[in-house]
Amino acid sequence: MNFENPIQIQYILNFLEFKNNVCKYNNEKVEDPLYYINEQKKIINFINSNYIVYKVSIPIKITKFDLYTIAKHYQTNKFVSTDVLLIYNDIILENDESSIDSISENDFIKIIDIRNYPDNSYFNTLKTFKKIKLILHLFMIMVKSKIWYYLKI
Repeated sequence: MNFENPIQIQYILNFLEFKNNVCKYNNEKVEDPLYYINEQKKIINFINSNYIVYKVSIPIKITKFDLYTIAKHYQTNKFVSTDVLLIYNDIILENDESSIDSISENDFIKIIDIRNYPDNSYFNTLKTFKKIKLILHLFMIMVKSKIWYYLKI
């Protein structure tokens, strides 16, 4: 998976959007990973690529960089730390020091982590390759038949 490839990102977004109706909540409790910070917080719903929704209480003063760090705790494979990509309203959130003021209370953020997603592009490539192979095979049969025709003369 390449985070720089917009076609792959769009395919994954379409794949996750298609399955949005089967999302299941981890449990109805609100998690607070930064429980020791005593300031105003808002609840953000993280959806990982296994369609599990986590309600997380986040301080309103954190940056998007901190949000990426928190989101890694809710990615699909918690035992392997990989890069993640956060999608909010079908827009990629930049991993920078900007504010999260644009994210409202109870909004959903999709977590896309590096893994193999179902994709039919490889199958389509094989189908195209088989068509080309069949055309070449037919062409070779035609060429051979002409050669045999001329050799018989």
